[in-house]
Amino acid sequence: MRRDGNNGKRHFADGGKNGNIPSFPSQREAFSVEGEGRTIVVGEIPYLNTLPIFTALKRHFPLEYAEFVQGHPAELNRSLREGLIDITPGSSIEFARHPEKYFIVPDISISSRIRVKSVLLFSPYPVEEEKRLEVLSTNRSATSVVLLKILLTAFLGKDLTIIPSDNPWEESRSRNFPALLIGDEAIRRFLENEKSPSQKVYDLGEMWHKHTGLPFVFALWIIPTHSWEEKKRPLKKFVRALLDAKKISEQMIRYRDSRMPSPENIPLSFLHDYWSNLSYNLGEELEGLRMFYRLARDVGEIPSLPELRFLPLP
Repeated sequence: MRRDGNNGKRHFADGGKNGNIPSFPSQREAFSVEGEGRTIVVGEIPYLNTLPIFTALKRHFPLEYAEFVQGHPAELNRSLREGLIDITPGSSIEFARHPEKYFIVPDISISSRIRVKSVLLFSPYPVEEEKRLEVLSTNRSATSVVLLKILLTAFLGKDLTIIPSDNPWEESRSRNFPALLIGDEAIRRFLENEKSPSQKVYDLGEMWHKHTGLPFVFALWIIPTHSWEEKKRPLKKFVRALLDAKKISEQMIRYRDSRMPSPENIPLSFLHDYWSNLSYNLGEELEGLRMFYRLARDVGEIPSLPELRFLPLP
């Protein structure tokens, strides 16, 4: 392990089979910017689940034509709707609610194979033993809230009330309610609970897989239709880089690339397991996405099944 003095983050110690890590040569010449086209605004989720993708993007590709804007998933969803960003990993439910406004970038997502490990329900009591539930929910993720509703009502038959909260963890301590957390906060609270157990923890990806046998698609890479019409050339360039960055990030995870940054307070063993449980593909994951949309319609979260409009790439 070595420390990066500029950002205070660790990097994976050299690993992989026999300690050999494949080299990832720079792709900058292949994707050089020719000075034409318009600047695009890229939404960036500052969570660990997207870190490998954005690390690969920024390390291997020229992105002078791209401006990155960070925000949690709900913020980026809102920016998409308001026309403030041109491409972002957006909540899968955001696409389903406004399918006429967006294109989906093919072959890439943020999905869980089984466990997701960062979308977690913390409860002071076993939720399966309760008929009626009041759950404090993060307001940072639309997809996770809909997934929770499906799991607890459609699958477990609970009478559920979801209470939005700016700080569900702290509020749950005073009210003795279950709390839905996402992202890096969910990971931190999980690790704290491992050391000093006080909560039952439910992994929503694992619960979904138990009932459906399918992966779950938390986010799609989404481009507003108007952005594609107005900025097609730089967006094509970025999408090509993004799909190649996906392949590089998968190799970085597989071989525990020593250049992958990671927070100091999260064990490297957890991080490797966490990233290995994610899928950045959108192949067999589509079956899970379609199942999610059918159930979201059944519980009243979307009016009808959306047509999956994929970006028209050559």
